[in-house]
Formats: sequence, structure tokens, C-alpha cells
Amino acid sequence: MQAVADEGVRLANLCSTRMGRAQQMCKERADAVMAIDSFLRNTSDMDRKIKDLNRQVTGFHLSCNKDAHSIMTMTP
Repeated sequence: MQAVADEGVRLANLCSTRMGRAQQMCKERADAVMAIDSFLRNTSDMDRKIKDLNRQVTGFHLSCNKDAHSIMTMTP
């Protein structure tokens, strides 16, 4: 009877350990899914920032072209 009880305790501990590992794995995966969800929800913010950067680069490009044209017309 004692051996059966000891085996039951051992199996219960083993089950508890495995359940803890399964819970940790589920938590990590849920955290990853939540991070992906948050990232995808913020794409409009990123899109706005990218468009703003594109406008700035376009303005800088036009300014550089004007400067280059001015320099070329100034040289004899």
C-alpha cells in the first residue's frame, strides 16, 4: 500500500511539473501573440511616420537639386 501511495505522489509531482511547463509555454506564446497584435494595431502610426519621412526626404531631394543647379549655373 505504501508503494502505491508513493507512486501516486511521484506521478502527481510529475504531472504538476509538466502542467507548470505547459502553463509557462502557453503564457510565452500568448505574450508573443499579444505583441504581434499590438504591432499590427500600430501599423497606421508607422504608416503615418513613413509618409512624413518620405515628405521630408522629397523636400531634401528637391533642395539638393536646387543647390546643384545653382552651383552649376554659377561656374564659368
